[in-house]
Amino acid sequence: QKAYSVETGKELNSPLIGLHNFRNTEVAVNVCKAAGLSEEAIFKGIESFPGVKRRQDILFQSDYAVVMEDFAHHPVAIEETVKAVKKAYPQYRIISLFEPRSATSHRNVFQKEFAESFRKSDLAIVTEVFNKEKVDKKNRLDVKKLVKDIPKKSKIKKALYAKDTQDLLLKLSEELKAFSKEKVVVLAMSNGAFGGIYPELIEMVKNR
Repeated sequence: QKAYSVETGKELNSPLIGLHNFRNTEVAVNVCKAAGLSEEAIFKGIESFPGVKRRQDILFQSDYAVVMEDFAHHPVAIEETVKAVKKAYPQYRIISLFEPRSATSHRNVFQKEFAESFRKSDLAIVTEVFNKEKVDKKNRLDVKKLVKDIPKKSKIKKALYAKDTQDLLLKLSEELKAFSKEKVVVLAMSNGAFGGIYPELIEMVKNR
Protein backbone atom coordinates (compact mmCIF):
# COMPACT_ATOMS: atom_id res chain seq x y z
CA GLN A 1 0.00 0.00 0.00
CA LYS A 2 1.19 3.52 -0.82
CA ALA A 3 0.13 6.88 0.52
CA TYR A 4 0.81 10.42 -0.60
CA SER A 5 1.28 13.63 1.32
CA VAL A 6 -1.55 16.09 0.76
CA GLU A 7 0.89 18.92 1.48
CA THR A 8 3.82 18.03 -0.76
CA GLY A 9 2.65 15.13 -2.93
CA LYS A 10 5.56 13.03 -1.67
CA GLU A 11 5.02 9.28 -1.85
CA LEU A 12 5.13 7.34 1.41
CA ASN A 13 6.42 3.78 1.02
CA SER A 14 5.76 1.62 4.05
CA PRO A 15 7.38 -1.85 4.14
CA LEU A 16 4.23 -3.24 5.78
CA ILE A 17 1.73 -5.14 3.64
CA GLY A 18 -2.05 -5.23 3.68
CA LEU A 19 -4.94 -2.79 3.85
CA HIS A 20 -5.17 -3.20 7.63
CA ASN A 21 -1.58 -1.99 8.01
CA PHE A 22 -2.25 0.87 5.60
CA ARG A 23 -5.16 2.00 7.77
CA ASN A 24 -3.06 1.71 10.92
CA THR A 25 -0.38 3.80 9.23
CA GLU A 26 -2.92 6.47 8.31
CA VAL A 27 -3.95 6.75 11.94
CA ALA A 28 -0.31 6.89 13.07
CA VAL A 29 0.42 9.72 10.61
CA ASN A 30 -2.54 11.76 11.85
CA VAL A 31 -1.58 11.23 15.50
CA CYS A 32 2.01 12.29 14.80
CA LYS A 33 0.84 15.39 12.94
CA ALA A 34 -1.45 16.30 15.84
CA ALA A 35 1.53 15.91 18.17
CA GLY A 36 3.47 18.44 16.11
CA LEU A 37 5.98 16.20 14.31
CA SER A 38 7.20 17.31 10.91
CA GLU A 39 6.15 15.43 7.81
CA GLU A 40 9.79 14.58 7.10
CA ALA A 41 10.20 12.97 10.52
CA ILE A 42 6.90 11.08 10.20
CA PHE A 43 7.75 9.69 6.75
CA LYS A 44 11.26 8.74 7.81
CA GLY A 45 9.93 6.87 10.85
CA ILE A 46 7.25 4.98 8.94
CA GLU A 47 9.49 4.04 6.02
CA SER A 48 12.11 2.61 8.40
CA PHE A 49 9.61 0.83 10.69
CA PRO A 50 10.10 -2.94 10.19
CA GLY A 51 6.80 -3.92 11.76
CA VAL A 52 5.72 -5.66 14.93
CA LYS A 53 7.19 -9.04 15.87
CA ARG A 54 4.91 -11.97 15.00
CA ARG A 55 2.91 -9.88 12.54
CA GLN A 56 3.81 -11.12 9.05
CA ASP A 57 7.20 -11.93 10.54
CA ILE A 58 9.43 -13.56 7.90
CA LEU A 59 11.31 -16.48 9.46
CA PHE A 60 12.84 -17.76 6.22
CA GLN A 61 13.03 -16.50 2.66
CA SER A 62 14.64 -17.77 -0.51
CA ASP A 63 14.02 -17.35 -4.23
CA TYR A 64 11.35 -20.05 -4.14
CA ALA A 65 9.83 -20.05 -0.65
CA VAL A 66 8.85 -17.95 2.36
CA VAL A 67 7.98 -19.04 5.89
CA MET A 68 5.97 -16.39 7.69
CA GLU A 69 4.59 -16.22 11.23
CA ASP A 70 1.52 -14.17 12.15
CA PHE A 71 -0.45 -13.67 15.37
CA ALA A 72 -3.82 -13.95 13.55
CA HIS A 73 -6.28 -15.80 15.76
CA HIS A 74 -9.78 -14.65 14.73
CA PRO A 75 -11.57 -14.72 11.36
CA VAL A 76 -11.05 -11.08 10.32
CA ALA A 77 -7.33 -11.22 11.17
CA ILE A 78 -6.89 -14.47 9.22
CA GLU A 79 -8.72 -13.17 6.15
CA GLU A 80 -6.90 -9.83 6.09
CA THR A 81 -3.51 -11.48 6.64
CA VAL A 82 -3.95 -14.06 3.90
CA LYS A 83 -5.24 -11.37 1.53
CA ALA A 84 -2.24 -9.15 2.28
CA VAL A 85 0.23 -11.99 1.77
CA LYS A 86 -1.35 -12.97 -1.54
CA LYS A 87 -1.17 -9.39 -2.78
CA ALA A 88 2.48 -9.07 -1.69
CA TYR A 89 3.41 -12.44 -3.25
CA PRO A 90 1.09 -12.76 -6.27
CA GLN A 91 3.17 -15.44 -8.01
CA TYR A 92 3.32 -17.67 -4.93
CA ARG A 93 1.01 -20.40 -3.70
CA ILE A 94 -0.25 -19.67 -0.19
CA ILE A 95 -0.31 -22.51 2.34
CA SER A 96 -2.16 -21.37 5.46
CA LEU A 97 -1.49 -23.15 8.76
CA PHE A 98 -3.75 -22.33 11.70
CA GLU A 99 -3.68 -23.32 15.37
CA PRO A 100 -6.93 -22.47 17.25
CA ARG A 101 -5.40 -21.48 20.56
CA SER A 102 -6.86 -18.18 21.79
CA ALA A 103 -10.02 -17.77 23.85
CA THR A 104 -11.73 -16.55 20.67
CA SER A 105 -10.66 -19.42 18.44
CA HIS A 106 -11.38 -22.10 21.06
CA ARG A 107 -15.10 -21.39 20.83
CA ASN A 108 -17.62 -22.10 18.10
CA VAL A 109 -19.12 -18.61 18.17
CA PHE A 110 -17.22 -17.93 14.92
CA GLN A 111 -17.53 -21.43 13.44
CA LYS A 112 -19.08 -20.09 10.21
CA GLU A 113 -16.77 -17.07 9.98
CA PHE A 114 -13.61 -19.17 10.38
CA ALA A 115 -14.72 -21.31 7.44
CA GLU A 116 -14.96 -18.18 5.30
CA SER A 117 -11.65 -16.62 6.35
CA PHE A 118 -9.11 -18.63 4.32
CA ARG A 119 -9.86 -16.99 0.94
CA LYS A 120 -6.79 -16.56 -1.29
CA SER A 121 -5.15 -19.65 0.26
CA ASP A 122 -4.27 -22.59 -1.97
CA LEU A 123 -4.25 -25.00 0.95
CA ALA A 124 -5.28 -24.74 4.61
CA ILE A 125 -4.21 -27.09 7.41
CA VAL A 126 -5.85 -26.58 10.80
CA THR A 127 -4.84 -28.29 14.03
CA GLU A 128 -7.23 -29.47 16.70
CA VAL A 129 -8.04 -26.88 19.37
CA PHE A 130 -5.13 -26.36 21.76
CA ASN A 131 -6.00 -27.56 25.27
CA LYS A 132 -9.54 -28.80 24.53
CA GLU A 133 -10.37 -28.99 28.22
CA LYS A 134 -10.58 -25.19 28.41
CA VAL A 135 -13.99 -25.22 26.69
CA ASP A 136 -16.80 -27.79 26.96
CA LYS A 137 -17.65 -29.70 23.79
CA LYS A 138 -20.96 -27.88 23.28
CA ASN A 139 -19.19 -24.52 22.96
CA ARG A 140 -15.90 -25.70 21.42
CA LEU A 141 -14.85 -24.99 17.83
CA ASP A 142 -15.51 -28.11 15.75
CA VAL A 143 -12.28 -28.28 13.76
CA LYS A 144 -13.23 -31.39 11.77
CA LYS A 145 -16.39 -29.67 10.59
CA LEU A 146 -14.40 -26.52 9.92
CA VAL A 147 -11.99 -28.20 7.50
CA LYS A 148 -14.93 -29.74 5.65
CA ASP A 149 -16.54 -26.32 5.29
CA ILE A 150 -13.42 -24.30 4.34
CA PRO A 151 -13.17 -25.41 0.66
CA LYS A 152 -16.77 -24.40 -0.04
CA LYS A 153 -16.99 -21.29 2.16
CA SER A 154 -13.51 -19.92 1.40
CA LYS A 155 -13.57 -21.21 -2.18
CA ILE A 156 -10.21 -22.94 -1.98
CA LYS A 157 -9.21 -26.35 -3.28
CA LYS A 158 -8.28 -28.17 -0.11
CA ALA A 159 -8.32 -28.05 3.70
CA LEU A 160 -6.93 -30.67 6.06
CA TYR A 161 -7.41 -31.53 9.73
CA ALA A 162 -4.36 -32.23 11.92
CA LYS A 163 -4.78 -33.80 15.34
CA ASP A 164 -1.77 -31.83 16.66
CA THR A 165 1.22 -29.85 15.43
CA GLN A 166 3.34 -32.91 14.68
CA ASP A 167 0.53 -34.33 12.59
CA LEU A 168 0.38 -30.98 10.81
CA LEU A 169 4.08 -31.27 9.89
CA LEU A 170 3.52 -34.76 8.51
CA LYS A 171 0.58 -33.64 6.40
CA LEU A 172 2.43 -30.55 5.20
CA SER A 173 5.43 -32.65 4.19
CA GLU A 174 3.18 -34.73 1.94
CA GLU A 175 1.28 -31.75 0.54
CA LEU A 176 4.45 -29.84 -0.34
CA LYS A 177 5.20 -32.47 -2.96
CA ALA A 178 2.35 -31.07 -5.05
CA PHE A 179 4.00 -27.63 -4.96
CA SER A 180 7.50 -28.83 -5.85
CA LYS A 181 7.68 -26.74 -9.03
CA GLU A 182 6.02 -23.65 -7.60
CA LYS A 183 6.92 -20.81 -5.27
CA VAL A 184 5.19 -21.02 -1.90
CA VAL A 185 4.48 -18.93 1.15
CA VAL A 186 3.89 -21.05 4.24
CA LEU A 187 1.88 -18.79 6.53
CA ALA A 188 1.69 -20.04 10.13
CA MET A 189 -1.03 -18.34 12.20
CA SER A 190 -1.28 -18.75 15.98
CA ASN A 191 -1.30 -16.55 19.06
CA GLY A 192 0.99 -19.05 20.77
CA ALA A 193 4.15 -21.02 20.09
CA PHE A 194 2.47 -23.35 17.55
CA GLY A 195 3.95 -26.34 19.33
CA GLY A 196 7.49 -25.12 18.67
CA ILE A 197 7.33 -26.31 15.06
CA TYR A 198 9.14 -23.36 13.45
CA PRO A 199 12.67 -24.85 13.25
CA GLU A 200 11.27 -28.04 11.70
CA LEU A 201 8.99 -26.04 9.44
CA ILE A 202 11.87 -23.94 8.13
CA GLU A 203 14.03 -27.00 7.47
CA MET A 204 11.16 -28.71 5.67
CA VAL A 205 10.58 -25.75 3.38
CA LYS A 206 14.33 -25.31 2.77
CA ASN A 207 14.76 -28.93 1.76
CA ARG A 208 11.52 -29.58 -0.12
